[in-house]
Amino acid sequence: MDPLEIDDFSIRIEESTDEFKIFWKGKCRLKDPQKNLSPFLEEVVQNSKDKILIVDFTDLSFTTSSTFPTLLKFMRNCSEQKIETKFIYDGTSRWQEVTFHSLNQVKRNLNHIEILPK
Repeated sequence: MDPLEIDDFSIRIEESTDEFKIFWKGKCRLKDPQKNLSPFLEEVVQNSKDKILIVDFTDLSFTTSSTFPTLLKFMRNCSEQKIETKFIYDGTSRWQEVTFHSLNQVKRNLNHIEILPK
């Protein structure tokens, strides 16, 4: 699977026998995340079955609110596929703290999902 690179935003991939890690970096200013991001995240789900999925946002410096519906869909998909998923965010970043606190409230109904500060 190839990494995703769009302007000053990227998602890097690391894979081992028991983990599939993706690292978000830069500024996610996608005007249509459903078009640009969803196919990539669907491929991540397919490639991470039978593994622990780590989604690391600590190097993400900005994202638009239009990314959240796509991210929520990704979380639901991971839960439905019973993929143990850990979303890691930068606990020292105010905007990440607020964002992931909100996502943590939404994910209460989703199994196999953890949201953790780094």
